[in-house]
Amino acid sequence: MTRRRFLARTASAGTVVTAAMPSGTAWLAQITPHACTDSVTTQSRHSDLVDVHHHYATTEYIAEVHPKSPLSTAIQTWNLKKTLEEMEETGTATAILSISSPGLWFGDPAVTRKIARNCNDYRPAL
Repeated sequence: MTRRRFLARTASAGTVVTAAMPSGTAWLAQITPHACTDSVTTQSRHSDLVDVHHHYATTEYIAEVHPKSPLSTAIQTWNLKKTLEEMEETGTATAILSISSPGLWFGDPAVTRKIARNCNDYRPAL
């Protein structure tokens, strides 16, 4: 069985796949508060969740990219305060950041460098 098929079957069955950690807690990603019903999930969501797929956008990125490729409302309105509130609400301790789709390339190397530098300089400040 391929990894893709395994993950698809697992997700369709509604099964939560966890990996045992030394502390005995579980790793869960992209979980919502209403999905936390069992004791392991409830315990984990209060302190140690890792969001492995978290997008961010700087105001400069939005201003440069949105006119060329419409961004989702979530990205257009992204801000650090809202992100931290959502992480607190879901018990997420860490978010691994990546720039949102459509990315940075729109055919102009100078603009791409400018946007990339802005995004890369912003991230460490988080």
